[in-house]
Amino acid sequence: MGKVKNYFWDEIERQGQEEDPDMEDEYLGDGVYASFDGYQIWLKTERETGWHEIALEPPVFERLLEYRQNLARTQDARHG
Repeated sequence: MGKVKNYFWDEIERQGQEEDPDMEDEYLGDGVYASFDGYQIWLKTERETGWHEIALEPPVFERLLEYRQNLARTQDARHG
């Protein structure tokens, strides 16, 4: 499986961007919000017991993108 080149983090690193304290969570849909802390993408959702959060470090986010590509190829093969 090939490595997905993650230009997002390369650009962040090159520009030396840090967390923007004024940046609000962005609603993605299905009760999921996303934010960025300067290194990780945070996903969170509210449940009966409170907020649940997941921090995606760059390698995990890259793996998620690979998963999406593989899923798309699988679906194309099944329906194409």
